[in-house]
Amino acid sequence: MRCLDPRSGQDTCCIFWHATMIWGLWSGSTDGIFGPVRNPWGYSRQYKEKLITTGQCKEEPDWVITGGSSGGSAAAVAALTCFAALGSDTGGSTRNPAAHCGVVGLKPTYGLVSRHGLIPLVNSMDVPGILTRSVDDAATVLGVLHGHDPKDSTTVHHSFESFSLPDEVDVKNISIGIPKELQPSTQAVAFISPYEYPMPLAKTGRILNSGMIDRNYDRYFVKAQKVRRLIAEDFIKVFNSGVDVLLTPTTLSDAACYKDFIKEDNRTRSAQEDIFTQSANMAGLPAVSIPVALSARNLPVSLQLIGQRFREVDLLTIAKWFEQQVNFEAIDLQISDNIEKLPKKKTASTA
Repeated sequence: MRCLDPRSGQDTCCIFWHATMIWGLWSGSTDGIFGPVRNPWGYSRQYKEKLITTGQCKEEPDWVITGGSSGGSAAAVAALTCFAALGSDTGGSTRNPAAHCGVVGLKPTYGLVSRHGLIPLVNSMDVPGILTRSVDDAATVLGVLHGHDPKDSTTVHHSFESFSLPDEVDVKNISIGIPKELQPSTQAVAFISPYEYPMPLAKTGRILNSGMIDRNYDRYFVKAQKVRRLIAEDFIKVFNSGVDVLLTPTTLSDAACYKDFIKEDNRTRSAQEDIFTQSANMAGLPAVSIPVALSARNLPVSLQLIGQRFREVDLLTIAKWFEQQVNFEAIDLQISDNIEKLPKKKTASTA
């Protein structure tokens, strides 16, 4: 079968998938029309054996969340059901579930990938996100998706080309910065979003109270945009000082159990979970989350790298080096109604 790129008319690759349409919002993926999304790592041998050895569980444990809002895409990739999946990223909605599900989550530079077909929550921040099981796969998918799209006015004409990452990565001349503090972007996002999501919502036939929005425009929206400009300027200063990428955690913790997550409302949870990821959206920068270790509960923990605009090649090259160094443990799925029947993992003392 021949597949043609509708923009260029050239042959391209085909990606087939079956997906459910969701209104992506909040960081749990617990409120979907088909029910909450469950994290495959909650059904992994690693997680269940940890519960057995610590005596925390005698029966099927409470399942853990995927994070969100693109939790379904992250779960599909983590469960080995697909090579790659797409999500949307307003303030971390690709990187957050990627971190909790132990996969790679890439947020491209704003304007690099077409949003045609995506209903954005915040028009000036949303980008399509890419979820894969390796950094090389993320680079491959980005190579297919990038480019100007006449159906999306936010895409830019840029000399960005498809690329492959080197097998051997030399980082001796790379400067990685670790922020001492992060600008308070959560409230700024909360003030910007009401003024920007009425436009895409109008396409769905929804009508909002514009009077309330107009009355508070100067009080909230203008001030939030000033904070946003300060955040972008801070990034520019850091990168102009010689720093190539910034390194932060992706999330504050590993994936929470569902019963613990729902003890707080989704808005509160999102404000907590997106603290490390929102600033990249505010500044329109590329960022990638990569799994680096298992927590004390044997659930994935990830780090985030934030790069410079349209320099995804550099960002993903450094991410691949991290990936090679940590050699993150692959998920070992084991679906069972009785976890005590699972064979014990051999250790050096018993082998």
